Amino acid sequence: MRLACTVLVTRTEADPRASRGLDGKDVIVMQDIGRLPEVTDLWTHRKTAWFLKVTPGTLYVWVSKGIGPRSYKLNGSRRYDPRDVQEFLRERYARAIEGRGTDAAA
Repeated sequence: MRLACTVLVTRTEADPRASRGLDGKDVIVMQDIGRLPEVTDLWTHRKTAWFLKVTPGTLYVWVSKGIGPRSYKLNGSRRYDPRDVQEFLRERYARAIEGRGTDAAA
């Protein structure tokens, strides 16, 4: 079963798109954040590290630095959507190819 997720967002003064209702209070709007992956579709931290051919420790470092694939924390355990992991690999591969092109020209 696939779920779409919508969250309530309260606009604040710091937000340039903030607006006020007739009563002067912040307007609460609904914001669609897209499809949520099914829990059964998510990979464990260890499986994701195996797929990326890195140690789980390396993957933790990447996640803590914000350079790894997008992850979700569920009940204290980190989980990864396989599509996000594959997108992460595609982006890294594209950057590596671009880097090689500039090195070869130098």
